[in-house]
Amino acid sequence: MKKLFILLAAFCSGCQLLGQSSTLPATCPTDIRLTYHYDGGMRYYSEDLLLSKDSCVFEKNDAGKKIRNKFVLTTAEFDAFYELLKTNRFDKIEYKTESGVYDRGGISMELAWNKGQREMRVSNSQMSFVKESWTGFLVLFSVSK
Repeated sequence: MKKLFILLAAFCSGCQLLGQSSTLPATCPTDIRLTYHYDGGMRYYSEDLLLSKDSCVFEKNDAGKKIRNKFVLTTAEFDAFYELLKTNRFDKIEYKTESGVYDRGGISMELAWNKGQREMRVSNSQMSFVKESWTGFLVLFSVSK
């Protein structure tokens, strides 16, 4: 579990972009949720994380061996994580889509709030590739995995 939070922190740290203001709300919305998915591509492996203020769930499937952990973050921990997303410009990460790519694993994350009416997605898996200007994101995850 600690490794996953380190990965999420590394994700955010690799995503800094100077000179642009955040489009995320100034304070952490009460109904915000973050979903994280790591897919092993052709390898039978996946990780899923759901973070919300009232409930958090981590699931891992390693070749059919499944693990599921539920936990709750304190308000301070959750707010600190939200500040990390804002400070490191999660909302400014750019990616492109290319055709002809099959069975490519990788990472995707989504933030949603306002009863799901507002959402932001970032993907570096399947046919989506994080743009070259965000190589810190790519390097951090390839080293961490």
